[in-house]
Amino acid sequence: MKYQLSPNSNFRTEITSTNRTPNFDELYTYFVDTNHNIQGNENLLPEKGYSSSVYWNQKFKFKDNCKGEITLSTLYINLKDKIELATVNIQPLEYKYLNVDKFKRWGIQFNSNLKIHNLHFNLNASYFGVSRTLEDNIKGIHIARPDNDYLYTFHLNSNVNYTSKKWKRIFICVKF
Repeated sequence: MKYQLSPNSNFRTEITSTNRTPNFDELYTYFVDTNHNIQGNENLLPEKGYSSSVYWNQKFKFKDNCKGEITLSTLYINLKDKIELATVNIQPLEYKYLNVDKFKRWGIQFNSNLKIHNLHFNLNASYFGVSRTLEDNIKGIHIARPDNDYLYTFHLNSNVNYTSKKWKRIFICVKF
């Protein structure tokens, strides 16, 4: 659903189904040499789940040479049997595609930009969390891991651009 709150502001929500079948590589990869052991898994199940998101943005203009935009969005994903490449043996190192029984991800993101004459400022921040649960039999050994708490990451970046007719553009970026 999309709502135009004003000529300069929008609000959107969506809920979608997120089903996916395994691809050829995930099912049949066999890459084994002295340095690698990556194997597909013919027993993979399709991923099933849903996602939802909420999005809001606001554009503004102060004068002819000063304008900007602010965006705030959030995302939630809930999957059953998510397909991931997992380490199944440490020594020797061995990887295999497995179904993660429960996978959840949620987060929030903020983006802003401001243009004043020839100067462009951008500031972006995001905070996301991921939770995984795996219960599987690997090489005949039953592995059961309880629901993980969410593991969070925070990203912040910004940049400044100055556009000059003579030099075309000067770019400065700061990322955290």
